[in-house]
Amino acid sequence: MRLRRRAYGREDWGDFFDNNGYVRGSGRLWTNMEWEFPATLIHQFAGTGDPEVLEVAEEAARHFASIDIVHASSRPEWRGGSYVHTGDLREGHQVDPPDFAHAGWTQGLLWVHYLCGTESLVEAADGLADYIVRNMPPQGPYQAQPPFSMWNCSRQAGNPILTLASVWDLTRRPEHLAALNRLVDFALRVQDPKLGCWSTPFYEEPVHHRPSPDYSGLLFRGLYTYWQQTGDARVARAFNRLEDFLLGRHPEETRRYLRRDSTYRKSVPNTGVPCALAATFSRDPATVIDVGMKELERDFPPGPVRSIGVRGAPGVFSSGAHLIGAGALSRKPAP
Repeated sequence: MRLRRRAYGREDWGDFFDNNGYVRGSGRLWTNMEWEFPATLIHQFAGTGDPEVLEVAEEAARHFASIDIVHASSRPEWRGGSYVHTGDLREGHQVDPPDFAHAGWTQGLLWVHYLCGTESLVEAADGLADYIVRNMPPQGPYQAQPPFSMWNCSRQAGNPILTLASVWDLTRRPEHLAALNRLVDFALRVQDPKLGCWSTPFYEEPVHHRPSPDYSGLLFRGLYTYWQQTGDARVARAFNRLEDFLLGRHPEETRRYLRRDSTYRKSVPNTGVPCALAATFSRDPATVIDVGMKELERDFPPGPVRSIGVRGAPGVFSSGAHLIGAGALSRKPAP
């Protein structure tokens, strides 16, 4: 590692880099916690009981809590936030400042804490929640690209919603709930009234916009966690409308801001979690689960084992775990 990177130290120890990142001008992309890496490993541990998987999950979570969180800064608004992606060719990942779209990845931290009792993970998760409260638009020095809007609801609202819902479930701090309520109100307000989805951009190619559920289902996991805690009927209705989109019950795309070449990403990381969670609220759960399962089978047909990179693995495993679990529940006989 020292020969390859010409560096060896605390910051880069245990980091994951994509060799050819999507940040323009960058030869690599730091991807440590994107799409909730420890949560993915906990899914695998729950399904296999393999203690080695749990050990790796704790190592990744401890690294994130110790190294990738801004514990001290001359910029008070940055404290508690997490570093994002490497934005240039310099060594190390602590280059781009924290931003609202990446104020996430606490679900895995807390799941590891619940299994291993690692208190530092609670402190890191709580700090991320405080970062969100401090930077809530329009009251904070909010940094975003692009601006806070329905265009990037999947990350700008999805990550913070999942973070706050996961942390509030443990701490019950009222300021976290107040911010969570604001974000959920926003997300429900900007659900596409005709399609039932949330339109998101492909940031690196801004000419393409996709009426698509987001990768790894961050927004949906956040809304579902919120519904579990509050029973909010608006969230149930939102998932009913999302089901209409997933099953193609919507009219043609007519929203003025959608281009004619807009596409709907149907790979399993984009369909698995929304299909699995929408099934909770469906009168016919097997049908919507089957939509996601078909994508899983198409992407990963029986046969030779297919390797997956660290960056892609969380979306695949999280989607597969949700789908398989939802399918098992849907087949249970009524009590």
